[in-house]
Amino acid sequence: MQGEKYYIGVDGGATNVRAVIADSYGNILGFSKEVASTPFFSKEMKSSLHDVLKKVIYDLFTSIHKVNPLIESISLGMTGLGIKGQTETEIKKIINESIKVNNISVYSDMEIAYRGAALDKPGILIYAGTGANCYGLDNKGQVDNVSGWGYLIDDEGGGYFIGVKALRAVYRAYDGRKESTLLTDKVKKYFQEDDLKKICFKIYSEDDINRNRIGLIAPLVTDAAKTGDKISKNILNESGFALAECAAALYKKLSYKLPVDIYTVGGVFKAGNLIEKPFKKRIMYYIDSFQILKPVYPAVIGALLYAKNEKIQEIENSFLQNIDNTIEEM
Repeated sequence: MQGEKYYIGVDGGATNVRAVIADSYGNILGFSKEVASTPFFSKEMKSSLHDVLKKVIYDLFTSIHKVNPLIESISLGMTGLGIKGQTETEIKKIINESIKVNNISVYSDMEIAYRGAALDKPGILIYAGTGANCYGLDNKGQVDNVSGWGYLIDDEGGGYFIGVKALRAVYRAYDGRKESTLLTDKVKKYFQEDDLKKICFKIYSEDDINRNRIGLIAPLVTDAAKTGDKISKNILNESGFALAECAAALYKKLSYKLPVDIYTVGGVFKAGNLIEKPFKKRIMYYIDSFQILKPVYPAVIGALLYAKNEKIQEIENSFLQNIDNTIEEM
């Protein structure tokens, strides 16, 4: 339709980029996902980011059968914005080179995740995917975050943290320094190699065995814990405690009315009670009253809502209702 306005939201993760396009009424018209060949915080970030963003946007245009439509607004939430070499100026330049657009806004990945999860209501969001991060908005409108300093410095409780703990357990068991664990066979199967010394060589020598590959060991820990592996249960307990301490630190920095809404996001929480039980047990020491909630929308919808309007209060209820009615198409 001539004059139709389109809005795009982009969730730019370290390894996956997700994008969604909607019309001015909030109807989801298309969704695309692309795996980033190079993590955005690496030296090759700029070229990787350019290629991936161009591809996801092209896929969106294909889904609405448009060659290069005029976009009213696009909003992007990017991992590591400000600490891993990315700048708002660089990202906007890439977008302007790729599409015709009236407005471009750039946020951190946690900002769009929070808007999607809580619709900008007071609360705390705990993210635990490959990495870990904590972001909050208090009852005075103040925002802050804890953790998220990257896998070399921090990210305690995330998938990489769990994966490294699992590998340590396997090799300590091999040495006789720790008890045996079901993780040994799972790690061998994961790397398709029966010799632990050769697996060690692979980890340190092969370029494709990066933090994301190590992070994907986390589901193996969950599987082992479900079958009673003590070592795996302890690792997930540590992860839950670490994530709870991030939330507690943020709670102390901000001003909340009780009960506090806490949103849990990311693949680590797919472990269910194995991660949630220790998380709740530890958080109770710091916050007297809270409730654990699932996010209202995924982060990519949070980005879409920023594209529609910087202020959530000014987005029409009908826009949100149409998202609800069409989000299953994603």
